[in-house]
Amino acid sequence: ETELKFSHKDRGPLFHLVLQPIRTFLVHFIIKRGYKAGFAGWNLTFIQIFYYIVKYIKLSEQKNALTAIEIEKRNDVFRDVILEKFDAK
Repeated sequence: ETELKFSHKDRGPLFHLVLQPIRTFLVHFIIKRGYKAGFAGWNLTFIQIFYYIVKYIKLSEQKNALTAIEIEKRNDVFRDVILEKFDAK
């Protein structure tokens, strides 16, 4: 596996999941005039936003030493909680 590294300060999940995508949109679509490319500029901007979100998730997994098995166990717990809420209704 490729080893990812933190290239900047860990600014927390709020920055990476909310502010970074907004910043990416503003920089690439507005400031760099991606809107002039039309639909292609729109798509490229959202591909870049998706890249930053996935990158942060992968860095977070690495920082917390999560393996695929541990992630599956956490997902199973969340799935069971959600299904219990629907069954209770």
